[in-house]
Amino acid sequence: MCSALRAWDMEFYPLAAERNGGTVAGFVQAFGQGFRYGYAAFAPALSMFGAPPEGLITFNIMEPAKRRYWVRGHDLDDGMAWVFPVGAELRSVSAPGFKVHTLSVSEERIEQIAAGQEIVPPPPSKRPETFLVPAKVLPLIRRHLNNLHGGLTALPIDLVNEVLRLLVLDWLGPCSRGTGKRPMMKDRGMAVRRCLDLIESYDPAFGRIPNHVLLAECGASERTLQYAFRERFGMTPSAFIKSRRLAKVKSVLRRADPHADTVGDIAALFGFWHLGQFAVDYRKAFGERPSETLRKPFAAE
Repeated sequence: MCSALRAWDMEFYPLAAERNGGTVAGFVQAFGQGFRYGYAAFAPALSMFGAPPEGLITFNIMEPAKRRYWVRGHDLDDGMAWVFPVGAELRSVSAPGFKVHTLSVSEERIEQIAAGQEIVPPPPSKRPETFLVPAKVLPLIRRHLNNLHGGLTALPIDLVNEVLRLLVLDWLGPCSRGTGKRPMMKDRGMAVRRCLDLIESYDPAFGRIPNHVLLAECGASERTLQYAFRERFGMTPSAFIKSRRLAKVKSVLRRADPHADTVGDIAALFGFWHLGQFAVDYRKAFGERPSETLRKPFAAE
């Protein structure tokens, strides 16, 4: 896994224990002249942290899925693509069965493609991180990308250029013409997005988010929110929030100094004050005690 993801600086934390065994994740990477292609498939729901390939702009295109994906504050469906700008931090949550293609290229290559399409791209800070791909174009892009992960060691440049041309047209074309569109979102989707925004901004030291605060912020009934989270992530909102907090504790424990830091102090930072129950939940989520994570050398994982 480390070899397959050597271009990415990533941490993956499952949001629920895998019960059925089998393959948890699969990865493919291929490299070309200034390009990096990747494909990843994940069986469990995951919380992900890290960074895309350094110095490159990374496009992300999902395979068809009935569930949605949350990344950097955006709530997306499989009809949308998203872009990691140069230097962007990855913060995301995926539903079970998530599959994604990534294509990383230089800013210079984006400018070349845009010039060939007579597009004047806005400065990087003004470019959207997400965009809608036309329903007639998306299957063609996916077909091209699926042709790239059949065990190739180099990317066919003509194929990559065609994919880039199609993506840049839909990404920067509307910005250039001033006619960018935002997709409509259903009530459940909006409720989940608001909930995710609150979870991201909420100070974990205060513990769990009170239910009335969650419902008021999301503008939805408890039944709607429960249904939406089960539909998207296969779990209730409270279980989702707890899993995210546990994942963040593990991320800090992996980098902590076992001689200077304690499990109790780190757990308290994320609102876990009952250490006995915390230890049980942590071991159930990650298959090891929090003290084992703290003592484990970071480089060894």
